Amino acid sequence: SLILAYFVNFSQGSIKIYTDLKEETAQFMVWLNEESQDAYPSDEIIIEDLLPGKYVLQVSFNSDTIADWVKTFKMKKNEKIVYEVIKMKDFGKSVGKIGRGFGKMSGKTEENDSDDLIQYYRLEKKK
Repeated sequence: SLILAYFVNFSQGSIKIYTDLKEETAQFMVWLNEESQDAYPSDEIIIEDLLPGKYVLQVSFNSDTIADWVKTFKMKKNEKIVYEVIKMKDFGKSVGKIGRGFGKMSGKTEENDSDDLIQYYRLEKKK
């Protein structure tokens, strides 16, 4: 059993997800294989002791207007994966115009649609 414990300890990997952005919407919650990894949105999480195998990672941002990020991956032995949440950019005027058009069709007015789809984030894998 000591040999088995040795192999298990040295074959475990980890995932770190973080952001340096100070915006509240950049904070996130993480699920791994549909199991919550944190109780509250934060700007960093480290998940350790992952055995080699297939995982589904879901990152849900602290805003209803920002889509979740979902990735299926295969963890290798001793792999250390790091993702940084980065802000892509504000949506341009043409996207805003299209959004206002959809808003009018759904009954929204320009006064109350200014907070919808303002920004979005993505996860960038670090090497």
